[in-house]
Amino acid sequence: MITPGFQRADGMVEICVLASGSRGNCIYVSDGNEGFLIDAGLSRKEFLKRFHEKGLSGGPVNAILVTHEHSDHIKGLVPISDFFGCPVLANELTAGEIRKITGAAACLDTYRNGEEVKLGGFKINPFPISHDAVDPVGYEVFHKHGKICVVTDIGYPSGLVKEKLKGSNIIVIEANHEEALVFNGTRPWEIKQRIVSRKGHLSNNDLALLLREIADDKLQFIFLAHLSRDHNVPEKAEELIKGVLSDKILNDTDIILTWQDRPTDVYRISDSRKIEKEKTLSA
Repeated sequence: MITPGFQRADGMVEICVLASGSRGNCIYVSDGNEGFLIDAGLSRKEFLKRFHEKGLSGGPVNAILVTHEHSDHIKGLVPISDFFGCPVLANELTAGEIRKITGAAACLDTYRNGEEVKLGGFKINPFPISHDAVDPVGYEVFHKHGKICVVTDIGYPSGLVKEKLKGSNIIVIEANHEEALVFNGTRPWEIKQRIVSRKGHLSNNDLALLLREIADDKLQFIFLAHLSRDHNVPEKAEELIKGVLSDKILNDTDIILTWQDRPTDVYRISDSRKIEKEKTLSA
């Protein structure tokens, strides 16, 4: 069992995207007293490897929140929740699909979309998004030190999604593809149509338009998530979003690329609401 005692004297909120992409998704958020995962799409072995690599292995994992039931978001759900002895939280429809897929019912708690979930100093609001799952959600995470919003696997940003993203200090959001690369690719036509549909994945250009509308001077970090291996060029996505931020004179906002095969560094929100990059802790 992981050793307890990961206590931050200053109570700062930290986030690490342990994996993001079609082969697995997992995000860790903690203030040192309470911690949780958003999705558990890594094997337990790979999760613990990355958790340890980033110096997080003494940290609390008190719950796992699920965005939707696709395998790249839940394939490690049962072994990881069993390891920590923590509950899995999802809305009723998603929970039903998880039960069908995994056969697991223990430690599975449900909420209603829009119903606040309290976890220590965190207040977490799940809200509906558009994707080809039974009832997919994004998460709005409030803490006295700031706000994080996680929206991945989303076909298009509804008015509700735009409102939820506003005022965030950290956004984790999909930049999945360039449409030209999708349509010029070798995948079957029906797959291409799914990717670009309103229940598919968000393109770089659609994200750029969204950020032009909602980004403000509170926004310190943007994590570009679920970058396609086949239909995107991460550097081009980053360059596009940098241009948007520059146009809005948000030059202090950092863009963080996320990866399928490795975690990001750990980032923190401080008491002053100034987000500071944390160097990777030694193992």
